[in-house]
Amino acid sequence: MWKLYFDCSSAQPIKNIKINGGGEYSIRILVELLNRLTDTEGGIVIGLDNNKGENEFITTLCDEKKYISIFKFDSVHCLNEFLSTENFNLIYFPIFYPMFSDMHIKNGVKVLGAIHDMSSYSYALIGYQPRKYVKQDHLNWMRYVRDALTRNFQMHISLKKHRDLFFVNKNTEIYTVSNYTKKLLEDTISDISIDKVFYSPLKLQKLKEESFNDYIKEYKIEKYRYFLLSSVSRWTKNNLRAIIVLDGLMTTKQLPEDFKVVLLGCNDTYEKYILKRVKNGERFICKGFVPEVELELLYKYAYSFIYPSLVEGFGYPPIEAMQYGTLSLCSTSTSIPEICGDASIYFNPESMESIKQAILRSLDKKYYDSFSEKMEKHYRELSGRQNNDLNLLIEYLLKLLQST
Repeated sequence: MWKLYFDCSSAQPIKNIKINGGGEYSIRILVELLNRLTDTEGGIVIGLDNNKGENEFITTLCDEKKYISIFKFDSVHCLNEFLSTENFNLIYFPIFYPMFSDMHIKNGVKVLGAIHDMSSYSYALIGYQPRKYVKQDHLNWMRYVRDALTRNFQMHISLKKHRDLFFVNKNTEIYTVSNYTKKLLEDTISDISIDKVFYSPLKLQKLKEESFNDYIKEYKIEKYRYFLLSSVSRWTKNNLRAIIVLDGLMTTKQLPEDFKVVLLGCNDTYEKYILKRVKNGERFICKGFVPEVELELLYKYAYSFIYPSLVEGFGYPPIEAMQYGTLSLCSTSTSIPEICGDASIYFNPESMESIKQAILRSLDKKYYDSFSEKMEKHYRELSGRQNNDLNLLIEYLLKLLQST
C-alpha cells in the first residue's frame, strides 16, 4: 500500500494574496494526479501551513476523497518531525521553497521537489531599484535600508538554502519549470545538476460563454479599449514604471482619449499612492484580486496586456492573455522571452523609454495585427509542450509511487 505526502502550502492565501501562479500550479498537479490515479488503496496526505489561510477548493477536494487526509504544520521543524515518523513512499513538493532546506528527511524515502525560481536571490540582486519606482512608505523604506546593508549576505543565504534543497536526504531529486531556472541554478550553484524540466501546465480554464457587460459593467470600459496590468501591488512586478509611462502618454495625448488602464491586484494603500502619482487618475481603474471568470474576461477583451516583471520562473499571465488572442507587451527579464517566444512585444523593464516605445509600437495597427498569427502558432506549440510535460510529470509521479 503506497503513501504520498503532497505539499499544498503554496496554494493557501497569505495576507491579501488569495493565490498566485505557484498555488495554481500545485492545484493543477494535484487535480491531474487524482484524475489519473487508478489505485486508491493507498493514501495521500495533503500538507498545509497553519500560518496561512484556507483554500476552499483543497478543503472540498479532501472532503470528497476518502483516501486523502490533511496534515497542518506550524513550522518547518514540525513538518520535518511528521515526515520522519510517517512511512511515506514519496514526498512531493510542487514548490520547493527555500525554507524547506532546513529539513533532514530520513534516507530511503524519495523526495521530489520543483524549484520555480530563485526569487529570494533575485530580489536581493535587483534590490537597487530606484525608490521612485516603488511605493514610498515605511515598509519599503525599511526594505531599502535592509537591502543596502545586507544585500550580499541575503544572496549568500539564498544560494545556501537553494543548494541545501538538493540534499534534504540522499534520495532527493529536483526539477524546474523552465530552462531559465535550470540554467540559473546550475550557473550559481557549482555542485548540482538538474536532469528534468517540466513546463508549468495550463491553468484550468473557467471561462465559457459569459457576458462581458454582466461582469465588467462597473469598470466603465469598452472592449479592446484598455490596457491591463496585474499584481500591481507587488514591487517585483515593476508596474509603477509602466503606469507612469501610460499616464505620460495620456497627458501628451499619444494614447487614444477613450483608452483606459485596468490595474489588478491593487490594494487600497497602493491605489491611493498611484492616484497621487498620476495626472489622469480618472482613466485608471484599480481593482483588488478578482474572480477567475472576471480575470479571464479582462484578458480576453483587453487591447493589450502589459507585463513589466523583473523576476519570473515561468510567467503565466502573458500566456493567459495569449490564449484569448490578446497581445502582451513584456519585459525581457528572466524566463519571459523563453515562454513568450516571438509572440510578444518586448521592452527593457528598467527603461521607461523602452516601455514607452513598446506601447507606441502596439498602437500601430499593422504592427499590432502582425502578431495575430505569431500568437496563435506560439500558443499552439507552447500549450502542446505544457500538456506533454504535464503528462510526463504525472506519469513520473505514478511511477515513483509504484516503484517505492
